[in-house]
Amino acid sequence: MKPRVMIMLSGCGPLDGSDPFESVFCHYWVEKLGCEVIYGAPSGNMLRTVDHLSGKDSSKSKRNILKESARLSRGKIFSLKEVSPKLVQGVVLPGGQGAAKNCFSFKKKKMPVVRPEIRQFLKRHLESRGTVLAISLSEFVVRRSLPDLKDAPDLLALKPGQFVSNEELGVVLSPGSLLSSSAGTLFIETERVVNEFMNMMMKRKSS
Repeated sequence: MKPRVMIMLSGCGPLDGSDPFESVFCHYWVEKLGCEVIYGAPSGNMLRTVDHLSGKDSSKSKRNILKESARLSRGKIFSLKEVSPKLVQGVVLPGGQGAAKNCFSFKKKKMPVVRPEIRQFLKRHLESRGTVLAISLSEFVVRRSLPDLKDAPDLLALKPGQFVSNEELGVVLSPGSLLSSSAGTLFIETERVVNEFMNMMMKRKSS
């Protein structure tokens, strides 16, 4: 049976959801390295919707994160509440501004906090010896969910092609589009970081 990896989306589109390039490249390399890929997303509302042509907010209406993520997923997409964190060996969080906007709960005069369903899913997944890969802006979701990562290097301080890897915690962080200026470079760098993620995943599951 192939190892199963979930790609956790936060909408569709780099300005208000998951970055399509990071999502597709991660899917390609994870599948090419022999894993089954499934998709998941939280089920709450997006913080806001952005017109990707103008870059401006396009509507005051609320859109559902899971429904918007389905635009980008390949095959069925699951609500996080439908899947046990123990049934996947790894979780990949692509970047995009949706990671910073839709994966958090915002309240006036209070610091944003990671949505409970996401935080609990990641926590239970890592407790079961799973492995997490966070690309670009999704690093904030993982850092806020895992206090032990607070001293991890700033991704913007890295050089292109570098990433942060912590086998003890089971986490890999990659700057992705934050440092990669072209799709071709991002494709190659995604292969490298997915290889690191997969190797760590196999080690943690066998230990």
